[in-house]
Amino acid sequence: MNQILDYNPSGQKSRKPGSSNKIVKVFAICLIVFAIAIIAIAAMTSNKNNAVTKTNTGNNKTQATISAVQKEDGILLFHVSSEYGLESIIYSWNETSEQEVKCSGEKEKDIEIQLPAGENSFYAKVIDNQQNETIYENTYTAENGKDILKPSIELTVTNDKKLKIVVTDETSLDFITYRWNDEDENKIEVNPDTPKTITTTLEIPHGKNDITVVAVDSSNNTNTEQKVYNGLTKPEIKFVLNDEDKSKVTVVVTHEVGIKGISGTMNNSEFRIEESQITGNNVNFELTLSQGLNVIQVSASSTDGTENTAEKEFQYNSGTGSVSTAPDPIQPETKPTVKVDQLTLDGGSNILRVTMSYKNKIQSCALTFNGQDYDVTIDQNQDSPLTFDLPLSNGANSIKLKVTGTDGTVTDFENSYNI
Repeated sequence: MNQILDYNPSGQKSRKPGSSNKIVKVFAICLIVFAIAIIAIAAMTSNKNNAVTKTNTGNNKTQATISAVQKEDGILLFHVSSEYGLESIIYSWNETSEQEVKCSGEKEKDIEIQLPAGENSFYAKVIDNQQNETIYENTYTAENGKDILKPSIELTVTNDKKLKIVVTDETSLDFITYRWNDEDENKIEVNPDTPKTITTTLEIPHGKNDITVVAVDSSNNTNTEQKVYNGLTKPEIKFVLNDEDKSKVTVVVTHEVGIKGISGTMNNSEFRIEESQITGNNVNFELTLSQGLNVIQVSASSTDGTENTAEKEFQYNSGTGSVSTAPDPIQPETKPTVKVDQLTLDGGSNILRVTMSYKNKIQSCALTFNGQDYDVTIDQNQDSPLTFDLPLSNGANSIKLKVTGTDGTVTDFENSYNI
């Protein structure tokens, strides 16, 4: 009969089958519990610091500890602690203008920051005296916050070399002002139909010019933008009919800096003057008219990048050698029109008659006459051109006008008159 003996050379009691498996199971359960605890702690830490990232620009690569608590009264309590002394804390809302809080080397700092109304993104950068940086970003919503954000000002140059001003605010604007160089300010008030945006386009004066734009919102938050622009001019195109040979038209293209290219059509036939054929800032070329109607269109570009196009019609009769021309097309108004006429009245007195008009209405008129400044009252009706008279004195008389449209466009006029 075969027997299976439980051999134990050490003399220890033999273990029952399955006892080692129980030990393995208990150990495995302990490992799982420990792993879950580690994951939970990591998740809590990650969740707590999910808005904090570190940018190591210093030698120590040490991250500050940041906590931010939103209070019910619309205040954000911002606390920073660091292993090294703090140098500065920089923060901003919605990527607008930054605020900097200077530190004096302390290792902890508390700041109370006013929360703006609504939902807004918050950004902060903490810098210690070792130049280590810690970035904090988060989004906060405050129903009882205040309007503390400044209006945003955007200045861009359009394709036709004009300056476009776009001012926006998250609540509502009040007005903006702009000023070229040391000239007087021009004010544009917000349209009640679009309270969050003011947009205007300006002609850039010739040469180097400084512009200052100030924007104010309904809570009196103010922002200022200053930039320098070089005003550019478009090429000038003229059509000159030959006095002796009426079948010839000379096209004259000029630009103060230089001409880059000229192209055009005559009776649907294209022509082009290449840049290699152009020298200087004045180009003349001749075209020959055909019997009947001739339509000439010329486009020119300058070395400054400006462009202009002109068109003219000529009715040529080869039998009589006569030519009639169509009037130049009326160009749309892009700024106020100012006209000053010197007149003699029935009584023999001499005056200047000023006439102003604009499709978008005139907002203001600044007048300097013989060295004296005057306020000109503007009729808001403006169904017809605005006019006023100025009496001329014996000798020299000077007049200077600055007429501003409701859209911010400006026309300047200056002249002298002798009696």
